[in-house]
Amino acid sequence: LRLLKKTLTSIVFAPWCQVCGENKVWRLVLHHLAYFSDSIRYNNYNTQTEIGELQYHSSLALEVEKRPKNFGVLCNPCHKKVEVLIDMGEERAEHTINVERFRLKKLVLETGYGKYKTELAEYDRIVYVYHESLKARKKAKGYEERTGLDAFI
Repeated sequence: LRLLKKTLTSIVFAPWCQVCGENKVWRLVLHHLAYFSDSIRYNNYNTQTEIGELQYHSSLALEVEKRPKNFGVLCNPCHKKVEVLIDMGEERAEHTINVERFRLKKLVLETGYGKYKTELAEYDRIVYVYHESLKARKKAKGYEERTGLDAFI
């Protein structure tokens, strides 16, 4: 399973989180930027077992091979942060992003601590993945809605 995950993450990006740099492969996930009708979904597998995890990643390998640019590599905590933004809807997410950026920038200015500079840089990478996901999902939705001759034009 670790070898499979390491291989898949290397195909997509690199075997580390695009946001924070976490490189423990068992903590990494492949983040779908967009879902298609034939996409492999985590919740369709019994991933609480090692066999279920292996089945999921084996199936996912075919999708990664088909659409490698449709994935990002994130650690679990960073993936959750991106998904929280996606789940709250665009308007609310943009407001949340602006508030959090303001808070972090203020802390950087007030304290000058590298900790907050690093946190702000990581948050900006979270926001980048969020925006890439939004773009990909809108584009995928457009492709999914096209049928017949429209699909070829």
